Amino acid sequence: MSNEEKYGIQETEDLFDLAVSLKEAVAKAKEGDGKIDIKTDFIHFFQPVTRIPRAFEGAGNIPKEWSDLSEAEIIRLHDRFGDIVNDERWQRAFIGLAIAGDAIYEIVSEEKAA
Repeated sequence: MSNEEKYGIQETEDLFDLAVSLKEAVAKAKEGDGKIDIKTDFIHFFQPVTRIPRAFEGAGNIPKEWSDLSEAEIIRLHDRFGDIVNDERWQRAFIGLAIAGDAIYEIVSEEKAA
């Protein structure tokens, strides 16, 4: 990591992993009947649920990571996640998850301290 890459992109990758995992779970759940039924489709959501703690824990660091993105990090994100990195819909979903994750993590952390 160079001086320009002070923060890295681990939290960004963790949150993208969660977003991709959620998309895949929804797609699998909707196969066949086009609907999500908790009784029959819950199995598809195990993987996304296991990714939530790690993704949300570091969500507050994502703006720092984005503030010093290097070309190498951008290429790494593209190599790992493909064109979704440039897709405005994915960016909105990602930002929404980051904001929600950071808020939830802050709430939980404060409750533990009390």
